[in-house]
Amino acid sequence: MANYIDLNILSQAYLRIEPADLSAPALKAYREHVRAYVTDRSRFFLHPEVEIDIELREGSLVSKITILGSIYLAIGQYGEFRHGIRELRDDVKLIAEAVNLECQFSAHASKGDVIHKEARPGVVGSIARITAELDGLSDANGKSPPDQMAKKIARVREEVEKLLENLHNNEDRGFVCGNLLAIAKGTPKEPTPTDRRRDFADDIAAYRDDRKRIIKSLSQVPPAPTG
Repeated sequence: MANYIDLNILSQAYLRIEPADLSAPALKAYREHVRAYVTDRSRFFLHPEVEIDIELREGSLVSKITILGSIYLAIGQYGEFRHGIRELRDDVKLIAEAVNLECQFSAHASKGDVIHKEARPGVVGSIARITAELDGLSDANGKSPPDQMAKKIARVREEVEKLLENLHNNEDRGFVCGNLLAIAKGTPKEPTPTDRRRDFADDIAAYRDDRKRIIKSLSQVPPAPTG
C-alpha cells in the first residue's frame, strides 16, 4: 500500500477470484476501471478528499481496494457523532460490498469463481463498535451482574487501546477521542449488583479500574485543532 501516513482507512474491499486468466493489457484495464468506479462513488458518498489505494495480485486474482481519508471530514455530513458514526459505518460497508461486486463483474467471474471476499469498514467500524459498547454499559447496568459488566468494559478497554494505535492524523485523533471520552464519562462509575447474596467486590474493582484507564487514555489525546 502507498504511504498515506495522515489518512485513516475508511473502508476496504477484498476479493479473491479463481481462476482469473487476464492478460497484462486486460489487467491494466481492470485496474483503471476499478479505480474510476471506486473514486467516483467514494468521493460522492463519503467526501471529495478521499484517496484510493489498489493492490492487485495475479494468479488467482486478488483485489484489495482501500479507501482512505479523514474521519472528521467524512462524518461531517451526518451530524451528531453517535448517529454519524453508525451511518458512516453502514455507508463504508455498503461501498466495499459494491466494489467487490463490481470487481467480480469486471473480471467476468461467476459466483463459483469467488474464493473469498470481505467488506471491511476499517477504523470506522472500530469506532462504531466502541461507541455502541460504551452505550451498552449504561443499558446493561442493573441487568447484567458485575462480573459480566467487568468483562464488557475490559473488552472496550482493549478495543480503545487498539484504536489509539491505528488512528492517524491529529485532527481525527482529537475529534474521535474527544467524542468517545464524553461517552465514556457517561458510563456507570461502577456496576450495580444484581444479587446481594454474592460478593462482587473484585468485579466491581476491576470494572472501576478499566473505566479509569479508558478515560485516562482518551484524555491524553490532545483535542482536535481548531481554526
